[in-house]
Amino acid sequence: MQDTEHLVVLQVVGRGRGRERERIYRALRRTPTEVDAAITSLEQAGVVAVKGARVHAAPALTRLDELSLIGV
Repeated sequence: MQDTEHLVVLQVVGRGRGRERERIYRALRRTPTEVDAAITSLEQAGVVAVKGARVHAAPALTRLDELSLIGV
């Protein structure tokens, strides 16, 4: 599941308005169950925030990205 979590983070980091789950499912070509499990795990860890159908980078993740501490 770690690689799916990694891919979810890449989908949301740097996106001010977050990303819709449906678009994440399509972009990652993973099952919704697998993506949802990754999102739940990341949300519990404080990496992402879920608001309705959108997944957003948590403030700490956004700040790390702004500081160029996330290398993609």
